[in-house]
Order: sequence, then structure tokens, then C-alpha cells
Amino acid sequence: MGQILVRAPILETLTGAANYDVLVVIEFPDADSARTWYQSAEYQALIPNRDEAADMLFTLAETA
Repeated sequence: MGQILVRAPILETLTGAANYDVLVVIEFPDADSARTWYQSAEYQALIPNRDEAADMLFTLAETA
């Protein structure tokens, strides 16, 4: 459903506090598709494993 556009190590945070080592950008056709993926039973079932392995922040953004 989504396509990974970027997966790269964060080299330096220039402003603010970002306590993450890797940045991943996933493209979806629209915000509703991203929400559907995130809220799907399949993804929700994986969250306990994800949370044991990583600390994550999910945000939605829209390109101009």
C-alpha cells in the first residue's frame, strides 16, 4: 500500500530534539490510505513487536 521513498541514517539534527538514528519516509496515495494502513488489523498486530525493537514517531505530511 505504501512505498518507502527514503530510509537513511540521521547524520545530524540541526534544530530541535530528535532522538532517532534512522529516518524513513513512506509515500501513500493520500492521507486516508496512510491511516487505513496504520489502523489495519495486520499492522496493529505487529505493534507490540515494533515497540520492543524501536522507538518511533509517525506523522502525516502532504506535499505541495
